[in-house]
Amino acid sequence: MGDNCIENWMEESWAGASFYNPKWKYLKLAFEFEHKGLDFLIFGFHVKDEDGVKREDVKDWEKVQKNYSTKDVNNQCWIWKDFNGNQYWDNASGIKDLLNGKTLNDFSIMFDEAIDCVKGLDI
Repeated sequence: MGDNCIENWMEESWAGASFYNPKWKYLKLAFEFEHKGLDFLIFGFHVKDEDGVKREDVKDWEKVQKNYSTKDVNNQCWIWKDFNGNQYWDNASGIKDLLNGKTLNDFSIMFDEAIDCVKGLDI
């Protein structure tokens, strides 16, 4: 694979994806597996690395952190929490939740919650 794609992303730590509203200058919504093998899924806000954004650029960092609650208040690029659904996708339970739509519903709830907590903030 080209274009910096990882051929076996299940063997990588921190595999995930991110999304953002074009109006957001500093942060994006992201999810990430903290461990290899699609284990320990987290969800939250991450600085937009592609723009060279750093935590200190985000004027409302503390407000987002307070509203969304972070696991690590000293993290320089993440405001996150554990995924509210199945955090482990490398087993039968994780696959079943993906297939029956539970995981999609869990993502939908977390997206709505995250977007609600940043309304009106300069992110």
